[in-house]
Amino acid sequence: MVEDGSLNGQIEELFKQIDANVAVSLEPGRVAYSESVDPQTNAPTISYAIGADGLVQAFTQEKLDLELEELDEIQRESLIDVEQVDFYINNNPPENFPELDFDGYRVMKMRMEDGLSDEDIAEELQTTPTVLRVKIDEYRQRVAPKAKAWVDHHKNAKKDSNVVAIKETQE
Repeated sequence: MVEDGSLNGQIEELFKQIDANVAVSLEPGRVAYSESVDPQTNAPTISYAIGADGLVQAFTQEKLDLELEELDEIQRESLIDVEQVDFYINNNPPENFPELDFDGYRVMKMRMEDGLSDEDIAEELQTTPTVLRVKIDEYRQRVAPKAKAWVDHHKNAKKDSNVVAIKETQE
């Protein structure tokens, strides 16, 4: 896996040195996802909070002043690291989206826990690796907003616990 662009313009030279057919697949390091935003407040219309059970719950903000002119929501693009989304998927209960017609949770577990390649999974699902990767990307995009909330919650909890530990050692 190369992440820093050090192979820019070098792939042809590698093929010559290896003197064999090589399959190359590109996978983005970040997941782009859209969120609906209230144009008056610039806040997302769907927010996420971590419940007492540790699961991410979605909730919507209600319009408080019904006399305000109702403006259409706008879409804002956000990014999250693929590793963070995959970590969220691997550490939380299944999330399936019937409209995707794809068991993304099962496929991600096959990749992460069973170590199966996209080619092996695609063969099992009777599809192509390219179609499989597109479906995985779609699944990650659907999970990404919850993953972002979950990751942020755990980062903040860790920061808070470090502050408490520092205060205790100072006393």
